[in-house]
Amino acid sequence: MELWLKFQSAEECGLASEIWNKNLKEYRHQLEGLKNELSTKVFDFFWSESLHDGNLLSFTVINENSVKIKDNSDYRVNGKKKKPLNVQIQVLNNQYIYTLLYRQVEGISIHSSVEEELFAGYFKDFGDWGYHELTKGDSSLLCHEILFSTGTNIKIEFSKLNVSKKVFIRNYNE
Repeated sequence: MELWLKFQSAEECGLASEIWNKNLKEYRHQLEGLKNELSTKVFDFFWSESLHDGNLLSFTVINENSVKIKDNSDYRVNGKKKKPLNVQIQVLNNQYIYTLLYRQVEGISIHSSVEEELFAGYFKDFGDWGYHELTKGDSSLLCHEILFSTGTNIKIEFSKLNVSKKVFIRNYNE
């Protein structure tokens, strides 16, 4: 957050850019270390797609056990309960809607700072998607942390991730 705020200052922008480039290099190095744990599609998403300035459309927690009970299905696999929680996030950025589906979620945290207005005139929601990082969390879990322009932070710890994007065409006639 501190670095992000420096980008807003003409005096500190140059230094912030140098620090950003150093941190990005270090992040990409650790991301390469996760390459074998991710599908090619997920790795490519974190390596080359940008959600910066995107808008969070939805954040949904899905309890697969309850869904299976509702559908009269057995929620056990080989007599054992699965890790039932999934999280789905949808983000609108430019001409795409990105869907991130986290499976076997073991940790979710949202720290909302919407009272701390960092940029005047913002709506009292999460604000724009600032940046995000995928890292190795505790034990064998992956961890995705997302920082929004309001200072709100989402952290999800999970085992599997699917990523998709579809073209979004704005209808300006409505």
